[in-house]
Amino acid sequence: MNKKTVTMIAAMLIGVSSIASATDYSSFSDAKLAEMRGTMQNVSQDERQAYQNECQKRVALRSPDQRSKRAGMNREKGRGNRQMILKEQLGLSDAQNRQLQEMRQKHVTLSTKERSRLAELQKQLLNASMTSNPDKQRIALIAQQIGKQQTDIAIMRSTSMQEVASVLTPQQREKMKTFMDQMPVRRHGAMKM
Repeated sequence: MNKKTVTMIAAMLIGVSSIASATDYSSFSDAKLAEMRGTMQNVSQDERQAYQNECQKRVALRSPDQRSKRAGMNREKGRGNRQMILKEQLGLSDAQNRQLQEMRQKHVTLSTKERSRLAELQKQLLNASMTSNPDKQRIALIAQQIGKQQTDIAIMRSTSMQEVASVLTPQQREKMKTFMDQMPVRRHGAMKM
């Protein structure tokens, strides 16, 4: 075990020992813990922390090969799980669920080209910026193009969300807003250095 893993395990054990009133998740199977993912929003902070600590402890104890294999499996299952969680959290009917899946697929199809264009512009900006004599006008032009591309993607996302909202009841829309607020912010198209 490397120093980082030992430190992480020690920190988790200290955190777990301070949560006396929370459920002991150590006896739960990996499958049961995975099943519970997405259902911890309405529990106490101590309960949520105990759950997270157990999940993190198990990840830390996996070999690199196991972590890599699981990451691939989770990416494949991620979309289906997200849709299932949404269906449960919002109380979607089967018809609503089908409509939302179709809308999501349409949005992914339309936005893929736009995101690829944004990534290409960001590469151009990086290349133009990293020369020995950067052309400031070219950099400004590419930056403007990136801004327009980001605007176009934001409008597409808003249009998609409007379509989703049209299928939901007012109560489901409120739950959806809460669900979306709790999701981590993804930085699509952020320049990687």
